[in-house]
Amino acid sequence: MVIDPTAFDAAVTRQSFTGVVTVDVGDQRVFERCEGFLNRALDVPMTPRARIAIASGSKSFTALAVMRLVEDGAVQLGQTTCIGSGAREDSRAQRWLGPAHPVAGRGVPHRRAPEQDRRDGSKREGEAAGLTS
Repeated sequence: MVIDPTAFDAAVTRQSFTGVVTVDVGDQRVFERCEGFLNRALDVPMTPRARIAIASGSKSFTALAVMRLVEDGAVQLGQTTCIGSGAREDSRAQRWLGPAHPVAGRGVPHRRAPEQDRRDGSKREGEAAGLTS
């Protein structure tokens, strides 16, 4: 994959992009750019390893990716899938979501990790059943 640096710079400027763009081919990273700030108020620049608090902002992207896989015939709605490649039976994700997780048209049910409970141990209405995100 060839990325034109001039076109990339123009797109970043035009869109006022802040974030990280990486392109991996196989196991090799062929392109990486960091733009903007992780924290503008403190002038902290964006880094490739930055942890960005996007909360539920990625759900629509996940839903889009799953539906594209459905369109391409790679998965079917209602098909049982495994979380991650090489996921172990005792993995944290499997303990949270169950060892086999259906891809459903209603979206993937979400269960909050114990570490994400409120600091005082209380839960919001619906949280105990894993109904909130």
